[in-house]
Amino acid sequence: MNEIKVALLASVPLEHLRAAVCAAKQHGKVAFGSDAWETLAQLDAILKGQPTDAFIYASMGIGIGNVVSWHAKYLRRRDAVNQTHTQMA
Repeated sequence: MNEIKVALLASVPLEHLRAAVCAAKQHGKVAFGSDAWETLAQLDAILKGQPTDAFIYASMGIGIGNVVSWHAKYLRRRDAVNQTHTQMA
């Protein structure tokens, strides 16, 4: 059986990426909100609980091009509760 190789390519506003660097140093993990819940649910179904590579490029910044500048691990999608981020485990 052929193994499916999949990765996530995500555009994240530069201001959020800058804040994520600080949050990652403090907490070890970072979570981003997204309106692409259907796409992420499909990704989760493909991954079946396994992490995958996430390639991230900055958007909405002056002089920013569409170049992947960050690499992370995508773990899973988590639903918000009352429009609030739930604690990462």
